[in-house]
This record gives sequence, structure tokens and C-alpha cells, in this order.
Amino acid sequence: MILPITVLRRLDVVLEPTKQAVLDMKASLDKAKIVHQDQALRQAAGQAFYNTSKFTLRDLKARASQAQLKADFEAYLDGFSPNVGTSSRTSSSATRSRGSRRPTRSGR
Repeated sequence: MILPITVLRRLDVVLEPTKQAVLDMKASLDKAKIVHQDQALRQAAGQAFYNTSKFTLRDLKARASQAQLKADFEAYLDGFSPNVGTSSRTSSSATRSRGSRRPTRSGR
């Protein structure tokens, strides 16, 4: 499930003041090869959730290329912590699955 843009924007605004701290913490944890990063990233964000994408919705708004916007938006969604539930991979596959199903009628 993809959250509505208004909810994503609100999350973005809440995370904005600590965005750089989260990105710095992520880089530091990756460099130290620390696998379990969730708690440290939540602490860096000062919230129960975080986003490790280099993008904000404001950044994405400036994209001219639709193809680049789609790729960057998916990277933005995938950057949210697991407890936010915005994975573009899950959403894309769910959309494809729903789109490939044909409605059935009773008795057929």
C-alpha cells in the first residue's frame, strides 16, 4: 500500500530537521558494516521512523524527466523505515497482481 501524498508530505516535514543526521548516521553504520541499524537511525531521526533516501518530496517535485521521477520516487519510498510501510517494491508488485486479475462472475 502506498500512503497518500499528503501523509508522505507530513512525514517528510517531520523528518526534515534531522534528515542530514540520519543520512550521516546511515553512512557511518554502513562504513562500520553494522547490519542492525533501525534503532540508531530512529534515534538520529528523533522519531519512531526515519527515511534514509537522499530525496525529499520537494526534491522530487523539481524532476523534469518522468522516468527519473519514477525511479527517484521509488527510492524515496524505499528509504522509509519498515514500520512506515511504503515499500515501492511491495506496492508495485501488488498493483501488477491486481491488474492482471480478471473479475469473475458467480457460476463461471
